[in-house]
Amino acid sequence: MSSLTRPLSTGTPESKRRFERDCKEAERAQHISDRIELDKADGEKRCSLKARQTAQQKQQAAEESRKDYVTILNQFNKDQHQHYRTLVPVIYQRIQDMEERRIERIAEAMRLSAESERKVLPVASRCLDAMMDAAESIQPRKDTGHVVEVYKSGFDPPGDIEFEDYSATMRRSISESSYLDNRAEGRRQSRKLWPFLRKNKI
Repeated sequence: MSSLTRPLSTGTPESKRRFERDCKEAERAQHISDRIELDKADGEKRCSLKARQTAQQKQQAAEESRKDYVTILNQFNKDQHQHYRTLVPVIYQRIQDMEERRIERIAEAMRLSAESERKVLPVASRCLDAMMDAAESIQPRKDTGHVVEVYKSGFDPPGDIEFEDYSATMRRSISESSYLDNRAEGRRQSRKLWPFLRKNKI
């Protein structure tokens, strides 16, 4: 429970219970005194006087408790009235005023933001129009051709690589060796076929 709405803590219940207790004790003491007064004999005068004094003391204590209870209860009612009729409404009114000021600040911020957006809206619109024009003027082929012109080297591409025949020397070696072998064979055959060599003549 909120401290603004819960009952005020005072001594009212204690003073009320004390007043009630003192009244009961005074009433009981008065009954005892009255009974002794009715039933007393000559030898019981002192008891009757003591009981009467006790009853008077209890009544006096009850009266003082009543006064304390009335005083505390009046103060409690006064404090409670001030709490619920003055203090709490003032606190709630201050909270409401603070909330209203906060709402006014938010509304003012919204107005300033809208005005700022409205001021820059023409500039933003022109920027968007310029972006649309730039997008429509883009020519991909022309742009890539320009990039090629800027970054090309100017060198012709290399020509075909000629075939190098490494087997020519091998064929030439084979041909020479065949020629020499044929000559040697011919000489042997000529020696055999020529009957008139000097060696044969001898």
